[in-house]
Amino acid sequence: MEQTQGYCIIHQTDCMENTKIVFYEGQALISENSLFFCENENENTFTYVTDEFHIKRTGEVNTSVHLYLYQRGEATVESEYGLLVFDTEIVSYVVQDDDWTIEYKVLRGDDEVLHTKIECKILKN
Repeated sequence: MEQTQGYCIIHQTDCMENTKIVFYEGQALISENSLFFCENENENTFTYVTDEFHIKRTGEVNTSVHLYLYQRGEATVESEYGLLVFDTEIVSYVVQDDDWTIEYKVLRGDDEVLHTKIECKILKN
């Protein structure tokens, strides 16, 4: 799969607190269905296909989020304190050309632990 260097801007909204931040802005490696970048000594990979979305962050804390349109997925958080496992659920998911948005929830049973929206704009060099 061919990768190109590009520039991206990623916003993250905490839907529970109604706050929005710039999660990342800078250079990234981009392929047809993935985005890879490093920030603050963490490696971040976003992979998106028709009905799935995966987020992987490696660093002091390793996070892996698997999201599926038609079923619950799984999120794992691994740190020096151990492994936590949660269910995930997509609220909305849109991929259009070089922009994508995913809104999802992280759940413990039926309790909402996190409700977030990630919006990415990719500007290829």
